Amino acid sequence: MKTNTLLGIAFGAAAGFCAGLLLAPRTGNETRALMVDRVDELWGQGQDFYEKNVKDLGSRAADFAPAAAAKGDELREKIEIARDRIAEQVAKNAASVKDAMSGATPVATETVVTEETMAPEEPAPAVEPGAEAVEAAETDSTEE
Repeated sequence: MKTNTLLGIAFGAAAGFCAGLLLAPRTGNETRALMVDRVDELWGQGQDFYEKNVKDLGSRAADFAPAAAAKGDELREKIEIARDRIAEQVAKNAASVKDAMSGATPVATETVVTEETMAPEEPAPAVEPGAEAVEAAETDSTEE
């Protein structure tokens, strides 16, 4: 809402300025010349502002680049130191675990069963088709 109000004020001021110039008691040539002079003046101020700020921004960027590079180098060094500390701590922990495990006796060992260690399976006897039905019928008749 605040933006709309400021925008309305700016447009109103611009419209009032233009109306004042156009309705002024000067001739058209004088008014146009006055407007051209004012536009040229504003254009020159805009160019000066741009050049000054671009140069200033360029110098700030040039000053910032070495500082950023130095900070990056400092952070890399800190990371390397931390990495070395972590590696040393891991090595110490691994050595202490190895020392602790060397004195311990194993609780259980695992037996691995492979095809070579398994007993060979005996093949099932060959049965002719229909033989099961005959055997079943013979057992039924003998039980009665």
